[in-house]
Amino acid sequence: GDRLKGRCEMGLIADIKPPDTELRTAIFKKKSVDMGVDIPDNVLTFLAENIKTNIRQIEGAIKKLKAHSFIEDRQITLDMAVSVLSEYLKTAQTQDNKVQNIFDYICKKYSVKKEVLTSGKRNADIVYARNLCIFALRSLTDMSLKKIGSMFGKDHTTIINSISNVENKMKNEPAYEREVNLMLKELGE
Repeated sequence: GDRLKGRCEMGLIADIKPPDTELRTAIFKKKSVDMGVDIPDNVLTFLAENIKTNIRQIEGAIKKLKAHSFIEDRQITLDMAVSVLSEYLKTAQTQDNKVQNIFDYICKKYSVKKEVLTSGKRNADIVYARNLCIFALRSLTDMSLKKIGSMFGKDHTTIINSISNVENKMKNEPAYEREVNLMLKELGE
């Protein structure tokens, strides 16, 4: 009860880790109350289980439900939530797939294992592949620098450095620029 409410209000909700459905349900509930939308508990639970991204998406989902409920002049129901959110869940899903594809691509192309890529190892080959991976994640997904950083156990300044390394190298080395553009094209298909 109160401890959970406290955690929500302290603003520790910027990056919610997926497993904690109970915490996310509480966040949805708080958001819906803040936004003056009456959402039944079973719908809140459904939202919490299915929307695992950021607060912006949570607010977007609640706004969409509010609009539908208003237009159709009826209570928000689970059926309504399922249909309204299918497009939402699709975009969240494609993002996860994209992240997976980027890792698969880099690991295969540069023969490096994912756990090595996200480790602290600093030898040149790994750093080369890691920078490309970070650059691709930044270019092809809408993940924040902080979120990308957390995947690699690095802070966002390190992620910014990786990205500028790639950008500078692209400016100075045409072959590298071709390689990066090919990667983005193959991954962006």
